[in-house]
Amino acid sequence: MIGQGNLGERIEEIKAIINRLYYRWDMGLIQEQEYVKRREELNAQLAQLQPIARDELVEAHKLFRDFKQLWNEGNAEDRQRIMKLVLDRVWVYGENMVALGIRPQ
Repeated sequence: MIGQGNLGERIEEIKAIINRLYYRWDMGLIQEQEYVKRREELNAQLAQLQPIARDELVEAHKLFRDFKQLWNEGNAEDRQRIMKLVLDRVWVYGENMVALGIRPQ
């Protein structure tokens, strides 16, 4: 697990890598496709390192604490809203759900 101090260092490190990557692309040292791919990877890493807002943590805590009650008492629309809070993607093959993508935050 990354500590608070190390977290800030890692965020700055990734930002510096992105800047160097841009410089390499701008100077013609790497192809655009490689630049775009690597930048997307680095931006995804940055997104995972960003702290979660306190209100989002409180909402997530309430959702998981009361999940069974919310699910059982909710109608189809309520259940869909709950699932959108938790899931990023759902893969379906025919009539079967084959995989789930959980929201990163």
